[in-house]
Amino acid sequence: MGLDFGELRADFEDESYPLSKADLLAAYGDREIGTESGTKTLDEILGPVGGETFDGPDAVQQTVLTMVGASAAGRTDYSDRRTSQDESEQESF
Repeated sequence: MGLDFGELRADFEDESYPLSKADLLAAYGDREIGTESGTKTLDEILGPVGGETFDGPDAVQQTVLTMVGASAAGRTDYSDRRTSQDESEQESF
């Protein structure tokens, strides 16, 4: 799934840049972004970031992705496919 920005993606596109973190959070801080583990507000995600200024919507989205980190990626190192080696091995419990 990754992240679900919902309507925020379009809102970020419509903003004028450069845009400070303070201005971004004043406008959208209470808006939620969906992840595999639930939802978080933009303020919860970007709150720990220093006094950053964003130069465009891609910079905002990349910072959100960085701050959310691996928790948004869902199950890591997972595959529903078996290899031929897996099929020939038997596990003993």
